[in-house]
Amino acid sequence: MKHTTAKMSLLSMPLFLASVACAQAFTYNQSFDTLPSSGAATEITGTGAITMQGALAAISTNGAAWQATRVVGSGSTVVKLNVDTGSGNSGAMGSYGAAASTNRSLGCIASGTTVPAFGVGLTNNTGSILGTVTIQFKAQQWRSPSNSTATSLGVVNTLKFAYGLSSNGITSDKFLSAAAMLSDDNGNVVSGPTSGTTVSTVGLVPLSNNSVTLTGLTWNNGDVLYLRWQDTNDTANDAALAIDDLAITADIAVENTCPADLDFSSAVDSGDVGIVLLDTGPCAGCPTDLDGSGEVDSGDVGFVLLNSGPCQ
Repeated sequence: MKHTTAKMSLLSMPLFLASVACAQAFTYNQSFDTLPSSGAATEITGTGAITMQGALAAISTNGAAWQATRVVGSGSTVVKLNVDTGSGNSGAMGSYGAAASTNRSLGCIASGTTVPAFGVGLTNNTGSILGTVTIQFKAQQWRSPSNSTATSLGVVNTLKFAYGLSSNGITSDKFLSAAAMLSDDNGNVVSGPTSGTTVSTVGLVPLSNNSVTLTGLTWNNGDVLYLRWQDTNDTANDAALAIDDLAITADIAVENTCPADLDFSSAVDSGDVGIVLLDTGPCAGCPTDLDGSGEVDSGDVGFVLLNSGPCQ
């Protein structure tokens, strides 16, 4: 079969390209399976607004910065990330899973000395303003709450979910404790039934498949969306609660009417040509792949040149 290749003139490019370059959206997935499955506890250290706030280095990748801290409690020692099957009852962060299994979940358990909070900062690098964010994950219990006495009903434990944007004053060193974070109960992890006794039961109990939809956001390019789960020290023995298989997507809120303004200077000029040249090569879906060819090349340089001038 004879194949022919249609060539597009530079004069016809802008009308075609404008529709292609607008479809950039945000996705993030985290299985937590890079968390440790064996070995000693990992100390969480850092210099955040709260003593001992620090990074969860094992899962802080691909533009997502995970952190944890002690938000309340009488303890003064370093907060630890324990490898745990649910048997631990001291306040700490937990890499939860069956013994030696690489299928891990991220969670925590609270105590009088340590009430943990953990979360992530996600940066919008799409080149567009994002408006609707969908957050989905599996909620799990690895240790049940127990009754304070043999005849009491026990207390439902909750990991409370909240979110906030850097454009609203939330910062990476304070988001785990900031009162300005906004709550959404759809993101809460709520414990299952108590053990029915004064002794907790240990092991995985799937709780729910949570879905949170945040609408009406103005998540600007370069801004950070912060997500937080915070524990509470409840009466009797606390539950060990966790999240797993986190999936986040975000839709474009405002169409990028000037896709060739790659450096966001409000004008298409030599700076944008330079960005295209630096990004030359295979790059499907990249903002610099202005013609949607799957490669940054002379066609994208041509698009920038044809659109030179102030963005309208």
